[in-house]
Amino acid sequence: MKKIADILKKTVLSSWFKYAVVFLIFILAMVFSKRHNIMQNMANRQTIKNLETEKAYYEQETEKNTRRLQELKSDKHDLEKFARERYLMKKADEDVFVISPE
Repeated sequence: MKKIADILKKTVLSSWFKYAVVFLIFILAMVFSKRHNIMQNMANRQTIKNLETEKAYYEQETEKNTRRLQELKSDKHDLEKFARERYLMKKADEDVFVISPE
């Protein structure tokens, strides 16, 4: 029993054990601290990654829509086709029949 007590005293009093305890306390403080919370930091990084992906998607859509708008502005025939197909517009003297499959 005395040998175990001597070993424990030597271990607790050794310099590396003190550093290990301080390091462990530091790690626990970093994990549970509100200001430097590691879990929140990881969640924020994931959110940033998702937002950057979404931003790239919307930039691509904006570019596609800008090209389509330029096409519609430059060609009257494309504009008329777009209006007829998308919004079912017609000329004043036309009748439009929409046939839907049953």
